[in-house]
Amino acid sequence: TKEASTHNLYTVALNKAVDAWGDIPLKHITVRHIDNLMADMARSGLSIATVNKNYRHVKAALTKGYEWYDLKPLRFPKQLPETKQVRYLTKNQLHTLIKAIDDPEFADFCWFAAYTGLRSGEILRLQWSDIDNPETGLMRISVRQKNKTESYLPINANTKAILKQCRQRGWKKPFRFTSRTSVSQMFKKAARKAGLGWYRFHDLRHTYGSHLAMAGENEAAIQKLMRHKSIVSTLIYTNLSNEYLKEASEKVNYGPREVGKNKT
Repeated sequence: TKEASTHNLYTVALNKAVDAWGDIPLKHITVRHIDNLMADMARSGLSIATVNKNYRHVKAALTKGYEWYDLKPLRFPKQLPETKQVRYLTKNQLHTLIKAIDDPEFADFCWFAAYTGLRSGEILRLQWSDIDNPETGLMRISVRQKNKTESYLPINANTKAILKQCRQRGWKKPFRFTSRTSVSQMFKKAARKAGLGWYRFHDLRHTYGSHLAMAGENEAAIQKLMRHKSIVSTLIYTNLSNEYLKEASEKVNYGPREVGKNKT
């Protein structure tokens, strides 16, 4: 059964975690053991992101073990601090990418992501019933999506034009694609063809958020449009490009410079 399968997965993960510290009873594992494990992983050359990912697996396994054996849970330490890098496409890069896509529908799919900030899974799950709201002009993001909260986004002019193209194709939903994996692979293929090989599909969401910030939108508006639960997630888009900051600084103009008088 599914429950038995989950039980076995947790058992394997828990056994691996305990094996890392030797033959130590579950109730004797301390924060120091966790700290040492993370330090060992970091010293081995693993990236901070990978160390934290492994740590989350260990934490989940141990937490489930405490539940099974009715033990007092450990106060787990915090993850290692990660420096988040927001990768986004400039306007020129975005156009270069779209030109490298052979499938017109997938090009629309990418444009749709760039103009809405939706994740690939959110676009794949969209139904025409989520979009056919002429009274409100809003697009419904159902509770099936990542944040488990129903929300609405405005259908802007560019999104409306893309949806019109989708209507003409006659599919039962806006886009025919069904797999996040295939979407990711098609995007990476196009990115390599366009000379942008290190980008991934999710960077289209970052592109939307970054260009909102560079257009001067306030943090509250960006948070709403990106559907962030915390403003902390929104603040990553305030780290704007050096090119944009240079352009912004040039906007400060106090008029002709007065020449100071030399003292005699």
